[in-house]
Amino acid sequence: MANKKFPKNKPITIPIQKYNIRKEFKNIIVRESHGIGLKMVLKIQPTEFSKKYEVLLQYDSVEKRPQVYIDIKQLEVEDKENIPHKYGIKRINGKEYVNLCLYYPSEWNSTMNISDTIIPWISEWLYYFEFWCITGEWHGGGKHPTKKDIKENDKN
Repeated sequence: MANKKFPKNKPITIPIQKYNIRKEFKNIIVRESHGIGLKMVLKIQPTEFSKKYEVLLQYDSVEKRPQVYIDIKQLEVEDKENIPHKYGIKRINGKEYVNLCLYYPSEWNSTMNISDTIIPWISEWLYYFEFWCITGEWHGGGKHPTKKDIKENDKN
């Protein structure tokens, strides 16, 4: 229970989230949109042998969860519907993007730093995705989203 000595954690504001990302990951930021919310394109390379992926990170408000998208063309797969651990495919500015499933909805909240959680989780997802491309098996653990999870994620 929170009290004056140990106050309940407050959400980290979007400007602070942006600052933390810039401080920790300034070398991977490709583009950043200015205005309300957080919208960045990050260049992430999960291993030194991996290609570099451009990933769209969107965080509209502290009431919602961050959304992470990757242009489907970068994933170079023939059957886009079989890509594991995704919430679905979304059209953004005329391109098809995969909405990555990085965590259980209860695993992240607005008191957590995106730079400490979401960005490392993106790299981990890409690592396991590359392994899946080789083996045909998802070794990243977790639970694949259900249709209910996908609908819930679309609200955020």
